[in-house]
Amino acid sequence: MSEKRNTYFQHILRTFRKRRALDRLQHTGLLFLIVNAAYVLVCLLLEFVWYLSPGVKEALAWILVLNAGFLVRAVLIVFQGYSRHPEKANAKLLLHIGRQYPEVRDKLLNHYQLSQEDDTLRAYAVSHFIEAHPPEKFNDACRLEPAGKKLKIFLGLLLLLLISGVLLRDPAARLLHIHASYEPPLTQYLSVTPEDSTLYAYDSLRISVRRHAPPDFPVELYRLENGKAQRLEFTRERDSLYSYDLYPVRRSAVYVAVLRRPHLFIRKYPRPGYRQVTVLRRPKVEHWISA
Repeated sequence: MSEKRNTYFQHILRTFRKRRALDRLQHTGLLFLIVNAAYVLVCLLLEFVWYLSPGVKEALAWILVLNAGFLVRAVLIVFQGYSRHPEKANAKLLLHIGRQYPEVRDKLLNHYQLSQEDDTLRAYAVSHFIEAHPPEKFNDACRLEPAGKKLKIFLGLLLLLLISGVLLRDPAARLLHIHASYEPPLTQYLSVTPEDSTLYAYDSLRISVRRHAPPDFPVELYRLENGKAQRLEFTRERDSLYSYDLYPVRRSAVYVAVLRRPHLFIRKYPRPGYRQVTVLRRPKVEHWISA
């Protein structure tokens, strides 16, 4: 009879913990899918916009190691759901289960405590309680958290991923090739004239910069000299043509034309246009040769 009483309470505890563990595992799994689907979608958009370097793609791949946290949580849930628990934990849980039913309340815990004592009268009271409240009555004591909202979020993200995978096939392929480097097509660029030039001191030179990009892409010109960069103010000839006059030229320098992005959500802009201007000393007349 004592074994039957113990089996009764253990069945209630085991059923509750099993249902709670399965419910927590379900929500942990859905959260895992949601987080990873959203992360992949963000990485795909980043690759589409910025053509990520191999180093950045490798770092993003390593972040996926954090998924081990979901695995640890799942192991803990299974352990808590199926391992043995101390009497204090069992009593606390039985009190919680009993309070889910107005006609039971604290009686479930009270009869559990009575079942731990070897007394005929108390054993009869416990048997009478078991007959009045079969263990199946407490199967729905574990209030399951609805998973519909998480499931809808995951299905929405999955649909976005499928659509993105079709529309953004090239970025997806680039993202999968972690160690490969890709450059965007040069739809916006600068052309700088003349080429690298050599001239004598105090000569003049005009540097022309043509912008092959929409008007909202700003153009900047710099002079690099002795390790320092100085921004120059050039003349705007037309909507896309700029010029800078060097007169008189005294020292050698490097001139750099830069095409800036109007905002961050633009693919990589082209490399700056460098022009080396080398200045030679003007030859001097040592002596005249008379005829």
